[in-house]
Amino acid sequence: MYELQWPIFGVLVCFGVAFLAILGGHLSATRRIRLRAIQAEERMKAIEAGLPLPEVEDSHDLPGESASESYRRQIGWFRMLCLALGLFFAFGGAGMGLAFLFVFDASMQGLAPLGMIPLLSGVGLLLFYWLTRAQTP
Repeated sequence: MYELQWPIFGVLVCFGVAFLAILGGHLSATRRIRLRAIQAEERMKAIEAGLPLPEVEDSHDLPGESASESYRRQIGWFRMLCLALGLFFAFGGAGMGLAFLFVFDASMQGLAPLGMIPLLSGVGLLLFYWLTRAQTP
């Protein structure tokens, strides 16, 4: 029973890291969307009241960068993240499946299909990377 804990722990760590990366990106995007909504609401109230428009901070990370350049950079970063995670999961899943397949304990050889879960997740991420290459602005 204890021999099975480490492979399961490894799979859970891989999925946990991916989950935390996705959650961090989601929370960051949600924060930016809320900030832009508040800024738009303040601008609308200022227009209705006839006041001068409040200054809007530049939301781009790099000075002198346009919105399309910022968007292109963010999409490129996301595609590279998908490529890295896809390769990590694909090779990790293949290695895990082969490790279970070639182990000497016959009861552990039945766990070889567990490697298909991260392998196919990695293939899906690699397909996303490959299919979005033409859509990158």
